[in-house]
Amino acid sequence: MVEMAGEYRVRRSVVVAYTLVGALGTGALFLITRLLISGWAKTVDASITVPAVLVPVVVWGYVGFGTMREYRLVLGEDGVRWYRPGSLVILTWADFETAERRWFAAETLRFSKGEIVSANADRVRGRASGKVVRRLRDRRLPVSYFFEDWRTSPIAAAVTR
Repeated sequence: MVEMAGEYRVRRSVVVAYTLVGALGTGALFLITRLLISGWAKTVDASITVPAVLVPVVVWGYVGFGTMREYRLVLGEDGVRWYRPGSLVILTWADFETAERRWFAAETLRFSKGEIVSANADRVRGRASGKVVRRLRDRRLPVSYFFEDWRTSPIAAAVTR
């Protein structure tokens, strides 16, 4: 029998990839906005443009890295607890349906139902929990965040039961 209890964090390569994509997208958006404001035909003052692009990139990188590092996955005999910033998603092995390959070869496990618990009772976190339910993220577990190959992880033993 495979030992099921364990806590896992998001793989460092996933954190870096998501942080870089977000930071570069933010930088491109600010650069395009800056060029549109100054006009395409005019010269752009680099002393203003460079900080106007770099500051949001650094801020997004810091925030994105911190947010992704908060994700935790706790495996148990009865199911999975997926801790996300502001909420907890509880999934049971009995509700497992299938494994799906999604964009960029990311794999998710789909469950028939999941329970979401808001970490805080305030309005902001409540709205965040509502978004999670609307996007079906309370029933999908992105296992590729935590394991390079989930079929060789402890989750595979529980799924095949």
